[in-house]
Amino acid sequence: MKINRKVRGDPAEEIVEIVVKPGWKKGTRITFQERGDEEAGVIPADIVFVVDEKPHPLFRREGSDLHYTVVLPLADALCGTTLRILHLDGTTIEVPIRDVIRPGDAKVIRYDSTPIMAMSQDLSLLGLKCLGPVLP
Repeated sequence: MKINRKVRGDPAEEIVEIVVKPGWKKGTRITFQERGDEEAGVIPADIVFVVDEKPHPLFRREGSDLHYTVVLPLADALCGTTLRILHLDGTTIEVPIRDVIRPGDAKVIRYDSTPIMAMSQDLSLLGLKCLGPVLP
């Protein structure tokens, strides 16, 4: 991130690097102490960046949980299937569907990949919601 500041009255540009860690939530604050304008006899101010979330085309986040919506073909909704979901970390999650699925049905899967900051374990939930079935 490029920042503009004054160093002893002269304009200066500086590049600060922000490494966003997995599991950071919206509102997480990153502070660069005393990186603000520098003037004689004054302690430079802190520069603070606040993390915002960008919408993902497949997943929606609620707290520490991810939600994924799927539309199933009618045959899969009636006869069952195995969903293969490409997770944010690049791994594929296989979710067996054995029951008859109706529109609006939901399934919750415990999945141990999404880091949750300030917690001792990495377990989170992946919620699946079915919008289908899609008629042929």
